[in-house]
Amino acid sequence: MADEEHTNDACDPQGPPPHLGSNDATGYLTHFGNERTFLAWIRTSLALLAGALAVAQFPRVAPPGLRAAVVYYLIALAVGAAGAGYWFWRLRQKGARSAGSRMPVQAILALALLALVGPVVIVIAVRLL
Repeated sequence: MADEEHTNDACDPQGPPPHLGSNDATGYLTHFGNERTFLAWIRTSLALLAGALAVAQFPRVAPPGLRAAVVYYLIALAVGAAGAGYWFWRLRQKGARSAGSRMPVQAILALALLALVGPVVIVIAVRLL
């Protein structure tokens, strides 16, 4: 028993999956941190969908055209957030396996553009009504 190598893997006695790297806790911490971040993106997406449903269900909140614009905007943001969460999760998983992986600036800019252009379109729609 004294000759056996002691590992620090409390989660799995056989060690981490091959894509996590060596037999230390750092691989697990990186993997689980990545999972938590992905789940945060999904929670945000679900909250945006719940907001879209709430706006759609209350007809007295705003005129029908404005309500539809807000609902479609929130749905587009929800889909974008879920897609971005998956994309970032996949890139971080690849980055954990290989050094030198970078986050795509295009994806961040696309989400920022969607988040900024949507309210402008809604304001224009309100003025046209």
